[in-house]
Amino acid sequence: MEARIKRRIAMMFYTCTTVGGTRYLKEWMQAIKKLNPHKIVIARDVSRSEPIDVNVEVLEYDTRTPWKDYESRHIRWESDVSILEGIKILVKHFLTCNLTHFIHVDSDVILSDMAVYQIGQKEWDYLQIGIPVIPRELPPTENWRNHVGTFYESTNFGLSRRLAEKIVDQLAEKIVKPYPVDINIHKIIKENYRTLQNPVHHNIYDTKIVHYIKGERVMR
Repeated sequence: MEARIKRRIAMMFYTCTTVGGTRYLKEWMQAIKKLNPHKIVIARDVSRSEPIDVNVEVLEYDTRTPWKDYESRHIRWESDVSILEGIKILVKHFLTCNLTHFIHVDSDVILSDMAVYQIGQKEWDYLQIGIPVIPRELPPTENWRNHVGTFYESTNFGLSRRLAEKIVDQLAEKIVKPYPVDINIHKIIKENYRTLQNPVHHNIYDTKIVHYIKGERVMR
């Protein structure tokens, strides 16, 4: 039976992503909608993205860093600057909405029914989502399929409103050099999470989430 979140707890989701390549966006949308979000938003770097063909709210920005192609978008980590800018815009926009929880899921990551179920299991302040990845520094001669692992400090994460309020300005102030953007973001989240009164952490793992790696559908 297809999983969908039933509103047993008072979480109102702002779900979003930051694009680059958009070839998996329709599949991403199908999974995201199972969270029953109140809002779905895409931050789009116009210099680094392909046309968007789904009907959602789009926040456009421009880092003026030319797009090459989907496969080379991570070379020299050029995309980290764009990803950080998009996430900063999205967190600020979230705080203008009357919603309780922010969830960012990369557009090439497809939530499974089990992940959707687990995300809605309890109210949380800090959500980490384990996704299959490969090391960025992997030599091109290596078979990347032998190096797939699960990573929890990616740009797939969630924030309660009170935690988002704490980090929103720090995303700009503390991250001078974005690479590695995902680890830097989680460092700031963790620093502020510890200052919350009775904080709740929620870790999503072993849920068969899909990540498209080098054009292949990888599941863990």
